[in-house]
Amino acid sequence: GDPRTIHSVVQRLSNPDRKIRELALQAFAFVASDGEKYAAEALAQLLEHKDEQIRRCSVQALTKLGPGEGRSAIAACASRLEHAQERIRQTAAQAIEALVEQGDARAVAEASARL
Repeated sequence: GDPRTIHSVVQRLSNPDRKIRELALQAFAFVASDGEKYAAEALAQLLEHKDEQIRRCSVQALTKLGPGEGRSAIAACASRLEHAQERIRQTAAQAIEALVEQGDARAVAEASARL
């Protein structure tokens, strides 16, 4: 996917309008192909957003990244397990849990290494 397109879709994931966020989440699966390291980091940054709905949306989008980008998503989430704010640590843990539910054994290893 084109980085500009991915950036545009990721920005819409933090839109205050729930419908726009939902549409952006649907679009994300189509624009972020395997190997999109930028997409994983951009989504992980949204794990730190003050709005809980936007953080949840970012967790959902992270699980839509292809298997080729799973490692970047896991690393981006795991680095937030040590964040000073508890809500961000919790959201990062939720994202890793969602990746684990997809069967990504790397998520388990990365999270375990941080505990």
